[in-house]
Amino acid sequence: MTNLGRQDFLTATSKREFWEIPLATGGTVRARSITSGEARRIRKLFRRPDGEFDPDRGELFNEILIGACLVNGTDDLMFTEQEVLAGALSDMDNQVAAPLFNRLRKLTGMRADEDWAALEAAAKNSETTPTPVSSSDSQTDAA
Repeated sequence: MTNLGRQDFLTATSKREFWEIPLATGGTVRARSITSGEARRIRKLFRRPDGEFDPDRGELFNEILIGACLVNGTDDLMFTEQEVLAGALSDMDNQVAAPLFNRLRKLTGMRADEDWAALEAAAKNSETTPTPVSSSDSQTDAA
């Protein structure tokens, strides 16, 4: 086996893959792989400008990944990021969306690795924020 040089490595690793994915309701869709840069941009979509996790955007993960991968007959994206964030895929039947999303997670490598586990944990933590203890509730030692 030959070790690849810089240019050969970049050429070999920058090719897009395309898949035909059957839908639960019949028919197929065409999907493409995502680049490292696209994956990074997708992860950034779940952050507020201050860097904190945005649970409202986290709820859109399925739709964002589907929108980032589905292409038309000329391999152009079917939906823009803005369309997806505005709800273009919100009415998709979950019997179609869930299996499509799960397949795309596997094919693109955007699965529950440490980054997504952290996002999911942040989403769960944001739903159940503990109530702070007031000073009147705290006990003091009697001297």
